[in-house]
Amino acid sequence: MIEAYNKYLINYINFKDCSDKKDFWYVVLANILIRIILSMLVLITKVEQLYFLSYIFEISMMIPSISLTVRRLHDINRPG
Repeated sequence: MIEAYNKYLINYINFKDCSDKKDFWYVVLANILIRIILSMLVLITKVEQLYFLSYIFEISMMIPSISLTVRRLHDINRPG
């Protein structure tokens, strides 16, 4: 899972290659887990810096997520 997430972050601007199914779903699972953990921390502690950290994570993962989705679409022979 860590290897798939590293590939996800390294290839964040690569919109041309392919991404296999395993890497795609590992990254989706990791992002969901990170979002759940951040949300739980925000709800439990109500610290303003954690709100900011949560927003920064969401914004910073937007372009890599789009890139990964486009690469996955290329892998299944669909236009990205």
